[in-house]
Amino acid sequence: MHIVFAIKPHGYVDMTKALIGDVEKAIQALGDLRSGFDQFWARTLVRSFFALVEACTHELKNVVLQAAANGVITLSDGERAVLSDVTFDVSSDGSILERPRFVPIERHLRLLHTLMDRLFGSDAALPVSDHRFGKFKASIHIRNRITHPKSIDDTSLSNSEVETVMLAASWYGDVQRTLLARWYAIVNRA
Repeated sequence: MHIVFAIKPHGYVDMTKALIGDVEKAIQALGDLRSGFDQFWARTLVRSFFALVEACTHELKNVVLQAAANGVITLSDGERAVLSDVTFDVSSDGSILERPRFVPIERHLRLLHTLMDRLFGSDAALPVSDHRFGKFKASIHIRNRITHPKSIDDTSLSNSEVETVMLAASWYGDVQRTLLARWYAIVNRA
């Protein structure tokens, strides 16, 4: 893994700092959930948290693709296509069509952690047995509901839903800290 880290984590860390600040500000603004909370800040928490998740996912995809381009890791054609967010088809005239590909965030996380483990030469699997991972999955449904509301009820979050998102953010923060610790350890050995 000697070549891995011409790709330094500093850009990844810098890019996420503002987004982490948004999540922290929303949590602080929500205050004690038992005394009621402003729905604006609840929705802001959900949106900010998933902006962070999406940004980290995008950056990690780029890291893996860059490592593959530098010969540090070998990707299958399927892995490369999924990481590139494209799929291919054949048109009626026989030409190749490139189409955007949507991969649900949970699947992207699982793939990226598998590939980062391969890149780091480790086996620190994504902690899906942690009960907070279930909260992360539930948070995805909450995010989808509030970002694509079909009725006014879809725009409100309950105390329980806000707590679910907070636990998901806690799990995700732990996952990212573990990833960065492994990354820095490799950089410091190089």
